[in-house]
Amino acid sequence: MPHSPPDNAEPRSEVSAASFFTPIVSFFRENPAIAGSLLYIQATSIGIVYSYVLYNAFNINIFDYAEVGDFLLAAFKDPSVFTMAISGVLYTALLTVIVVAREKKRFQRAERSDPENVPEDLRASANLLRIERSMGIAMVLTILLFSLGPAIFFAAIRADVLKSSQAPIVSATYSSSESESARQTTVPNLELIGTTETYTLFYDTTSRRVLVIPHAKVVSIEHPQQDPDEGVS
Repeated sequence: MPHSPPDNAEPRSEVSAASFFTPIVSFFRENPAIAGSLLYIQATSIGIVYSYVLYNAFNINIFDYAEVGDFLLAAFKDPSVFTMAISGVLYTALLTVIVVAREKKRFQRAERSDPENVPEDLRASANLLRIERSMGIAMVLTILLFSLGPAIFFAAIRADVLKSSQAPIVSATYSSSESESARQTTVPNLELIGTTETYTLFYDTTSRRVLVIPHAKVVSIEHPQQDPDEGVS
C-alpha cells in the first residue's frame, strides 16, 4: 500500500512553471500603479548611482545641484545602462521558467519510474517549495546586479573619457547676472559633463576644473565647426 505522503503530494505535482508567475502577474494586473511605481524607483535608482559615480569622479556632490527628476532622466541618457537593467529582469524571468521546468521534468521521470519512492528533494522542487525562495532571492540579486552594475561601469567609463579629453569640445558663454546688459564671459575648451534641472556642468580641459553654471546665466553653448575640407583627400 502506498504511503500517504506521496499520495498527498500527488496533486501538487501538477504545479507548472507558470504557477510561479501567475500570482505575481495577477497582483500587478490588479495594481498597475504599484508596477509603475516600482519601475520608477528602479529607473531613479539607476540614475542616482550613475550620476553619483560620474560626478564624484570630479569631486562634485551632485545631490547639491540635482532634483529627483534629474536622476530619472539620467537613467535614460546612456541607453546601455537602462538596456542592461531591463535585460536583467528578462534574464531572471527566463531563468526561472527554465529551472522550474527542469525540476518538473525530473520529478515526473522519478514519479514514472517509482511513484512510491520519489525523493523528497525532487518532490519539493516539483512543488516549487524551494524554488520560490531561491529564485525569488536570485531575481532580486540579479535585478540589483544588472541595474547598479552597468550604471557604475558606464559612469566610470564616461568619467575617464571626459578626463582624458576625448569627449566633444564646446565653448560656453555665460553672463555674470540674468540682466541682458551684464558682462559676458566665453570659456573655450570645455566638455559637457551633464545637466540638471537648474545647472549645466562643464569640465574645463585647460584648467582641469569643473564649471557649474545656472541655466539662467547661460547665453550660448557652441560646438566648433568642422572644416569642410577636413578629411577630403
